[in-house]
Amino acid sequence: MRLGSGLANVASSCQCKCTSPSVLISSTLSMAAPHSTELYVATDPRALVEEQPLPELLRDMSLLMRVLCFFALGRPDFQYHWKSLQSEQAFEAVRSRLCSILVNSLTAAGILLATSGIFLTTGTPVPYFDYTSSVPYYLLYVSLMLAMIAMLISGLSMLRWIHAERQWTQKQLKLGDYFVVCYLLSIVTPMFLVAWSLHFFMLAIMIAGFYSQSTVCRAVTALWLVTYIANFGTILMEFMLNQVRNLFRDASHKGIKRYSPGVEDKQLTAQDINRGLDLTAKHLNGKKKQITVVAVGGAINTILLRSRASTADVDFFSVDTVNNPVLRDGIRSAAKTMQLGEGWMNNHTALFIASDTKTNLYNEAIRDGVVIFDKPGLKVVAAPWMYCLVAKLEKAGKSGNAKSYDISDAAQYLIQESKRRGARIKVADIEAKAKAYGVNIQEAQIKQLKALCGGYMEG
Repeated sequence: MRLGSGLANVASSCQCKCTSPSVLISSTLSMAAPHSTELYVATDPRALVEEQPLPELLRDMSLLMRVLCFFALGRPDFQYHWKSLQSEQAFEAVRSRLCSILVNSLTAAGILLATSGIFLTTGTPVPYFDYTSSVPYYLLYVSLMLAMIAMLISGLSMLRWIHAERQWTQKQLKLGDYFVVCYLLSIVTPMFLVAWSLHFFMLAIMIAGFYSQSTVCRAVTALWLVTYIANFGTILMEFMLNQVRNLFRDASHKGIKRYSPGVEDKQLTAQDINRGLDLTAKHLNGKKKQITVVAVGGAINTILLRSRASTADVDFFSVDTVNNPVLRDGIRSAAKTMQLGEGWMNNHTALFIASDTKTNLYNEAIRDGVVIFDKPGLKVVAAPWMYCLVAKLEKAGKSGNAKSYDISDAAQYLIQESKRRGARIKVADIEAKAKAYGVNIQEAQIKQLKALCGGYMEG
């Protein structure tokens, strides 16, 4: 749908007037029968803010700056953080997240400060665990000092973010160099100080434990060390996995694919998708394979619902891990024939779904039987409408990843689910499904969905 000159025509055809920057829905939609899937949307052009390009100083950064940026913002560049500074709503989300991190750092530092202080000011309760000897005592003192500094910096940084303004933050980042370093350090320094304080404290206790004359004490210390390393390793692995998932999510939502010379960068129409699936099916059939996959996202809107003219790629997942290699070969073969990137059809979305949830979704999709494509070798069914709905609402609430069509896509899924049930969908049902699927949705997106197709919702 067009947001430019077409706004006037859409508003005129709906015989409505738009006096606010919110989404305008034709009165025909709210009065339509639940079987209608037509959506008429217009946006006040005054609400559209031109996005400022990323400053040159923030594009060409040294390796050290990229590492610092990664620890502070979760990404090795400023691309998505800069996008979050383009609107007040996105900036508020960033401010809330950073303040939450600083509050957690402040709390952890306070606990470490109190604990180290108790150990430093009291004697050992048992003779075989002497933490008052020189080395443990020194390490506890260092832990105490680091915790005090962490509390001070966390508090000052939190005050800074509470009173920060979006335009002022943009101007600070545009200056580059020293100002950018200070900006990043104000976020990451408290976390590093808390981490070092914790490790100095742990080291002091472990040294005291291992130097104990009691065998039981040494055994308990060794067990504690193993548990600590295991937990720390698990947390580190989860952190790295989340970063990998973020990178794949960005690539998937932006339609980033791996390209070779001569490969065409294009949006996929329904005709393109059908041809690609047909070529993939022929490859699988030639290998005497029959595979069923579940499609998620824009491909459903493009090829089945016809609510969009094109999509960046075909997102899918499957529980048939045995035949994954031959499926990938079929996708590559179709990509080569059609001069597309290999990512034209990808299962990146599977990274964001827990294993048991994926199996349940697959079985539910098979039961629903909403077929997108079915030929010898390959069958593609749509994911359950409620999962499509909550996943799209989650994406719509993520600054940097959200697209202008996300809410209208979600509205189409809601309509299909309403048709399947023959009744309106309760907001409580949407929230319950989001929780069951492990998806985080925000009230703002629920309100946008209500504005778009409130006739199909209740509650």
